Amino acid sequence: MKKISENKPKSNGNYFSIGEFSKICGVKKHTLFHYDEFELLKPVNIAKNGYREYSIGQIFNFELIGILKSFNMPLEEIKEQFKDENVNEIGRLLRSKHTHLDEEIFRLNRTKALIEQLSTLIERYASVPCGVPFIENRKSEHLILSEKQKKEEGELITIMTKHLQNCRDNNFGIKYPMGGILEYERLLSGDFRFPDYYFTLAAEGAKKEITVQKPAGFYAVVFHKGFYNTMGKTCEKLLNFVKEVGWNVVGDLYEIDLISNFKTKNRDEYIMELSIQIGEDKPI
Repeated sequence: MKKISENKPKSNGNYFSIGEFSKICGVKKHTLFHYDEFELLKPVNIAKNGYREYSIGQIFNFELIGILKSFNMPLEEIKEQFKDENVNEIGRLLRSKHTHLDEEIFRLNRTKALIEQLSTLIERYASVPCGVPFIENRKSEHLILSEKQKKEEGELITIMTKHLQNCRDNNFGIKYPMGGILEYERLLSGDFRFPDYYFTLAAEGAKKEITVQKPAGFYAVVFHKGFYNTMGKTCEKLLNFVKEVGWNVVGDLYEIDLISNFKTKNRDEYIMELSIQIGEDKPI
């Protein structure tokens, strides 16, 4: 007589066959066979014909195993938790994992924000030639600023290290992309030697009192190709563009690295985005 496959039997109203149970749980039968042999999740009943049968309640058990496995908990340890049958202990364990999940969600959200920011910048760079200014209406952003840099040489590493350490220790900011701010007065004076501040984007949930708001509005934008010491010419081009279109500079200059050491070792291939807030009226 031909043997019937374990997949063929249907539930009898009280139990699931192994085929049905595997479909509900979204796994292959091999996984359930393994859990059975390991005595982690055994069928609740073995029918007279030898077929394994599972109950509705075991769906929760399977989900719980999956949750604990996602935290890299070994099957042996999960098995011990199930043997204990102490509901309070399981509750404490899940609460601790809940805290871990909150931390992981926070980290993933920051990673997601970073990816969105970088991908948007790179996509925009790919669609606009370097050295060609344009105008763009931008949303407001909250930034975390470093200490003010007061001289061209000798302060960069100290200021940047302290800034990034502060952001990391307090979960203030998204580390990349990092940028610089050249204040309005120095910008108009033609002093492009070094930025006044370095900045990172504020992480979601960062206290507003420790952030500086980059205003919403129209910005003149240009992509600069080359190292930082050649940025002055592009800044001048951007200022001339603002005059040509009949608008006025009303805010600071923001510089963001798009392509630097992570993409090329040739400094002449660096790409930076420069943007200046502009308006039809002169600032008061």
